[in-house]
Amino acid sequence: QAAAGQEIILHADDAVGFVRPPPPRAGLDSWNNTVIHMWVHLLLECQVRNAYNRPAWLDAGFAHWWERREDKDTNTFCYSESREVGRFGGGQWRPRVRKLVASGKAPDFSEYVSIIEISSLGNVEHGLSFSLVDYILEHKKEQLREYVRRLGAPGAVDQFEVFRASFDKSVPAFDEEWREWVK
Repeated sequence: QAAAGQEIILHADDAVGFVRPPPPRAGLDSWNNTVIHMWVHLLLECQVRNAYNRPAWLDAGFAHWWERREDKDTNTFCYSESREVGRFGGGQWRPRVRKLVASGKAPDFSEYVSIIEISSLGNVEHGLSFSLVDYILEHKKEQLREYVRRLGAPGAVDQFEVFRASFDKSVPAFDEEWREWVK
């Protein structure tokens, strides 16, 4: 069961799972959060059909960003989407990211930019991915469109090269720019 109360239902053979929203509670419209979160995963999947080209940071960050756009107090965080149990920053993601970056403890973007499986990201990477998408949507929408277009190309792509070609800078240079913005 996730922090917002939704449950992941797995069949006996563990082949197919789905998310069931929690019962309604005062002040928490988690049904909308769950629907938005999962819908955004599907939207990105429609744009980047080759799952081996869809980076986990973008998939997770985009879903978290859109959900938080609708309701900043709650967050869908399915256990199947993280290698760890728990909530990042108790729902207060921007201050937590700021603190991580200021402390020097935030991992380099190059450590997780090419991870494809969402469940391979930890809670910290989920929070940082949200922040990266937040930055990109505020400052680099056109480059994001190009990035998604390139990721949607048939066949395997080099994540670092596609990123550099789309954002006109290396992953480490982008990471440095994003960290300045976070501060």
